[in-house]
Amino acid sequence: SRGYGEKADNDAKRKRQSARVVDILKRFDLARHWVVVAGDLNELPGSDSLAPLLTHPGLRNVFDKLPAAED
Repeated sequence: SRGYGEKADNDAKRKRQSARVVDILKRFDLARHWVVVAGDLNELPGSDSLAPLLTHPGLRNVFDKLPAAED
């Protein structure tokens, strides 16, 4: 989590978690199936550790849909 432990270790762990969620998402046809991935993994949306999730085809970041003042 943010604020505890070594930043590099935490970032690596979050990246592994993101990659694992992407592996699970590959089981679904996101054009046909509605899948929700909820949570922030204790990280900011622009972080490198969330990149595997936020760049996965068919997965949308709801924060991108909010007006700037709402996030």
